[in-house]
Amino acid sequence: ISRIKHYDGVITSIDYNYPIKVTIKTDDDLTKTFTFTGDVEVTRNDEESSFDQVGSGDEVTITTRYDEMIAINIIAKEAEMTGVIKEIIIGPQCKIKIADEDGEITQYTVSNNVKITIGSKNVSIYDLRLGYNVNINTSGDEIATIDVSQIETAKSFSGKIIYINPDKKLIMMQNATPSGKTELIYLTVTNNTKIFDTSGTTKYFKDLKEGQNILSTAIQQGTENIAVSIMTH
Repeated sequence: ISRIKHYDGVITSIDYNYPIKVTIKTDDDLTKTFTFTGDVEVTRNDEESSFDQVGSGDEVTITTRYDEMIAINIIAKEAEMTGVIKEIIIGPQCKIKIADEDGEITQYTVSNNVKITIGSKNVSIYDLRLGYNVNINTSGDEIATIDVSQIETAKSFSGKIIYINPDKKLIMMQNATPSGKTELIYLTVTNNTKIFDTSGTTKYFKDLKEGQNILSTAIQQGTENIAVSIMTH
């Protein structure tokens, strides 16, 4: 028996009970299960990686010595689609609407095993925000991986609401700058904006009043400030 073997395939399941077991369906349709130990070398496109980056649906090459797994290489595909998140629909089956470079918006279903990364950090769908630039890969008609390519920096604004446009869900506020001056800020409120008072009680757009003091965190998207959260006080 040759002692070193390579198996190419797709991970069908990972059993996280200790010791961890990885099951793959090989390219010639065999199902093989391997035990993962701390000695296994994990790479992604042949670059050093770690086991928390391995997930179901990943295309992998597993190397064994005398049938013991010694290495696993994840073959990460080029992103099939790059775009900007326009809407996130949370539910039993989450969906995301993404605008491509031409502004065409497509709605995708998000796989329950979706792998979402921001930089090298694994995150959940709740960490995604409107306006994020993402690279996605699909499997069937579901999103299998989402990689956030850049995080828009969030800014904080604090001051008084001077005007509310309920039709556009737009707030004009006087922001107090560190230098003590005030500047006019336009905030756009979306269905994902979290609104609450100082005690943490959830509030709604209709509860906001002109003359009220607010503290808002917002992400700049083009010329707009999209409010992520608004605290009234």
